[in-house]
Amino acid sequence: SSTPRGLTWTPAESRAQRLEDRFFRPPQTAQPPFRCPNQTPDYSMKVLLALSAVAVGKLLRGRETSCPPWTIDGTPAPTSLIGNPLIEEAYPCPVSALLGNSDARLPQWADVKPEHIVPAVDFVVKRADVELKVLEANAAPEWSKLVVPFERLTEPVGRAWVMAKHLESVANTPALRKAIDEANPVITQFNQRLSQSEGLYRAFKELRAGGGNLTRAQKRIVDSQVQQFELGGVGLTGQKKTTFNNIGNEMSDLRTKFNSNMLDAANHWRLVVKNRSMIVGLPVVVAKRAADRFNRVRGGNATWNEGPWMLTSGHGDFAAVMTKARSRKLRKVMLQALLSRGLGGKYDNLPVSWRINELRQQDAQILGFGNYTAESFATKMAKPAQVDRLLGQIKDVVKPRSDAEHVELTAFARQLGFNDTLQRWDVNVFASRLMAQKYAVDHRALRQYFALDNVLTGLFNLTERLFDVQVVELSNTSVSTWDAGIRTFAISRNGTVISNFYLDLWSRNGQKTAGAWFRPLRSHSTSMKTQPLGCIVMNKRRPPPQYPVLMANQEVETLFHEFGHALQHLLTTEPEGMAAGCNNVEWDAIEFPSQFLEYFALNDPWTKGQILRHFRTGGAIPANLTAQWEGARHARHASGLLYQLYLGNLDLQLHARSWEKPESLLQFEDHLYESFNSMPPMNGTCKVCSFSHIFQGGYAAGYYSYKWAQVLSADAFAAFQDAGNNTGAVVALGRKYRDTVLAQGGGAHPLDLFVQFRGREPESEPMLKIEGLVA
Repeated sequence: SSTPRGLTWTPAESRAQRLEDRFFRPPQTAQPPFRCPNQTPDYSMKVLLALSAVAVGKLLRGRETSCPPWTIDGTPAPTSLIGNPLIEEAYPCPVSALLGNSDARLPQWADVKPEHIVPAVDFVVKRADVELKVLEANAAPEWSKLVVPFERLTEPVGRAWVMAKHLESVANTPALRKAIDEANPVITQFNQRLSQSEGLYRAFKELRAGGGNLTRAQKRIVDSQVQQFELGGVGLTGQKKTTFNNIGNEMSDLRTKFNSNMLDAANHWRLVVKNRSMIVGLPVVVAKRAADRFNRVRGGNATWNEGPWMLTSGHGDFAAVMTKARSRKLRKVMLQALLSRGLGGKYDNLPVSWRINELRQQDAQILGFGNYTAESFATKMAKPAQVDRLLGQIKDVVKPRSDAEHVELTAFARQLGFNDTLQRWDVNVFASRLMAQKYAVDHRALRQYFALDNVLTGLFNLTERLFDVQVVELSNTSVSTWDAGIRTFAISRNGTVISNFYLDLWSRNGQKTAGAWFRPLRSHSTSMKTQPLGCIVMNKRRPPPQYPVLMANQEVETLFHEFGHALQHLLTTEPEGMAAGCNNVEWDAIEFPSQFLEYFALNDPWTKGQILRHFRTGGAIPANLTAQWEGARHARHASGLLYQLYLGNLDLQLHARSWEKPESLLQFEDHLYESFNSMPPMNGTCKVCSFSHIFQGGYAAGYYSYKWAQVLSADAFAAFQDAGNNTGAVVALGRKYRDTVLAQGGGAHPLDLFVQFRGREPESEPMLKIEGLVA
């Protein structure tokens, strides 16, 4: 993907977002805290028994009936809420629960309209507020009388809101965005009300003090909730509390604005090329797509070989131009467009980024931290000194190799007659030619062995081999989705379905956020009788119907990466929903399962034998093509890794202080870039203006997590490498990993889980070896 991959679900980077994550995590479904009028269990069972099998099926799909109106403290809700898909997701009908699973039906995504969002959010928040008052009045320091009701009152709000936010990222429209903007303050204010409940805070503290009968997972949940109350400002009073809450409100609005600016800036950038010499080197398919786009947007009779051509900053056009175009001018313009996205003009994110950081610093100081980086580390696995040491060790190894790669590339460009100074917009085109000459990699031929169906089959076969579960695709006709291209799967163990997930592969310009991620939608909870549900999102360009779906090796790694996230959520056996799967996992360990599975994609011989099959013949990849590809895999790898270290340091240093003015961020960014890279920064660009991971996502003062977790994942994967071709040993390791890291999730500290699996604490050497940086 064009941006670093990540899990979208619990960004603990600002107080407002942190509360959304911790209190409104992908929720657990309890028995609804209300009853539909006249629906006693006996009555509901009689109704159910009277229904035909077809009618029951329709009912569970949510197509034929809904519960009667609900009430708030005795007052009936508006009849307009009947049939609202967000309400149906928040409060599943009791008929489903009678079948032993309150999640028997999947959400009705196709039925959601923008006008559903505000009424649904208003209703679920009003109900939750009433229930919160009741819980505050009756809270007792007992698990069943405090934590279970706490889940039940937050659950409907979380279900409705995660459904709306998911659609915002995958099926965005102006009307949907407007509705979410209107509902957002309601959620933020309830977050504040919940996080600053002194009665619940006291009850959780008392439960922690006398928690001798709690399980390990329950103790971790209680500890985490106490901390979240404290970071949520529960102890603040007077002007400090007012300021703190105002910061949360403004932060929520700014995060939304940052994301909107990113989408709008990308959607509105177009480059019309009329000079044929500018597109020399571009593949015909790219030129044809650009000509077709011009005809569609401007009208006309453009052709692929005569133009005009309309290019966008999307990944397909960008990658083609940067690696194939002979025109330096075109490459520079395209790179400038990407690196300056969100800088200046109508969609300027520079003041937004600056203001977000200012608010984070104020937030941290009110809570008693020296800066926001210190506040962020309060909820992390690692300590600041450990992170500084790790990043420094990796940089010491990587920087000399990166400098050597630059020298080699410069010399190669000179051989081709390039006598100018090598600039950032020259790197990819010459690197592509260097790899073609040095390793003779035929990427077109290679892609024929990465057919999507073969990759999915191999991925699911690996999942069954290691974790003893089966993945089966569901029929599109029986599942409601937000787009016709969505695929839905069920995971079963011993013939019983234990979870479901969606696969949203295709890019949709103007509707879908760039990048790749996994979003949990529902969580496992034994007491609440729910099964996990999630969505893997990518942004692959969809080929025409008559063409096969072939993948680049980076796309294969991305798919495995996101499925690694999904498996931690979908295979959990932790009974407590607030610690099941991804819930309650320290943020800097959240990438451990994802990067672990990613290593299998292209480093495990058994897995490669599964996925590397010709899309037509099914034949294995030829040995010479494998050798070429293996040789090129780590080409210029040090430069890419060094850039990730730069981003990690940029994030940590930026959040360690306030900055005098927005422009100060640009100066800081350029200065830091020069200390990591062999080439100077490009004028008129701004990474912080588009660094969505830290300003809109959850990685603020935590982007280092990718490297921190990579140490864990590489060390865990090395155990499988040591097992080699010993099938019994590999299978045993898979079950052990499943029963520790995947099964226990946030119910245990990630370091404890690693030690349970590996038998020792993690070491960094396996990561450096796998990445080809040490022998």
